[in-house]
Amino acid sequence: MGSALHNNLGHIIIDTDLLYDTPRILSGYLVSALFADVMDDTGGTLLSDVWVDATLRRAVPSQQIHLRGTTRTTAQFECALCLTPFQHEMVLELDRCFMVGDDPADDSSETQMTMDIVFLPNNRLELLPVIEEELVLGLPMMPRCHDDCAGLCPGCGSNLNRDPCSCSSDREEHSMARLRYLLQ
Repeated sequence: MGSALHNNLGHIIIDTDLLYDTPRILSGYLVSALFADVMDDTGGTLLSDVWVDATLRRAVPSQQIHLRGTTRTTAQFECALCLTPFQHEMVLELDRCFMVGDDPADDSSETQMTMDIVFLPNNRLELLPVIEEELVLGLPMMPRCHDDCAGLCPGCGSNLNRDPCSCSSDREEHSMARLRYLLQ
């Protein structure tokens, strides 16, 4: 098929001029430490390296380059409802389109781009920022340990997934319950 890259993909930069003849197969990992700054901002931690299986293919007449494949890693998050740490396997689909050359929107003309294309003015594709962006877009906005997480009791703070609530029975079930009296 095409040429392949295996093992540590590191800070790989691909010269798109070399993609004319055959597709390029990317199969390997990016060390989790490369994503430490991104994960620090999200509150999560990568527990494994980011495995990449993808193919780069160039459509010669249009100068478009397609990156298709998957990335896989395991991350640890804190549940947004019960504050319990949990592991989450992240499998992200890659489907990105690049164009060799300068972005026409940067010219003084009023060119409108209708597709989501990243332009490569120096004919070089740096893999790390692409994977980093996909990883950030794939992060859960509100991480939950499981779909039916009961969270914490607003009165006593008990984790309702593990412990019964120790609040008195006459206490309202929920902090917004007092608003019920406004409707009467």
